[in-house]
Amino acid sequence: MKRGLLFLAVLIILFLCGCVSFEKNIPEKNKTEYSNIKNNLYINLNISKNQSFQNTNNNTVKNKIENKVNLPKILNYEIIAYGAFGEKNRGCYYYYEGNKTIIVINLGEMPTAGYKIEIINITETDNGIIVYYKVIPPKEIAAMVITYPYIKISVNGSFYNVECKEIKD
Repeated sequence: MKRGLLFLAVLIILFLCGCVSFEKNIPEKNKTEYSNIKNNLYINLNISKNQSFQNTNNNTVKNKIENKVNLPKILNYEIIAYGAFGEKNRGCYYYYEGNKTIIVINLGEMPTAGYKIEIINITETDNGIIVYYKVIPPKEIAAMVITYPYIKISVNGSFYNVECKEIKD
């Protein structure tokens, strides 16, 4: 009986601990979206403060919203495929399937296994989209095999100018 109560108590404690959410457990893609939302909120709050400050001083009220810089729009994406055997040449290309733009990023020839491509974000601009990505090298000893890492992603919409930019640490 005591074992049963102890087991039940442990289950309840594990359940309660599992319900707590920490920011460090947010997936990397969602962290980027979370920080962008937080930054946009901060910018919008500053604009609102400036407007109310100008209104109370009876100065010429300039509409800060008209002067607001157009912030880039972060697009959602879906990873279709990734792996170690892409194309020999480094670079990116894109094509269309229905109402989606398919983007393929190839790292070219790498000396070992374990290289990965991490998409930081995809930003919509006036004349297309920019895909920001980071190359993650192997963290442990990896097989000495020549690989050709790649990632294939899709974005809703047809974009006629796709640019890929590597972010280096």
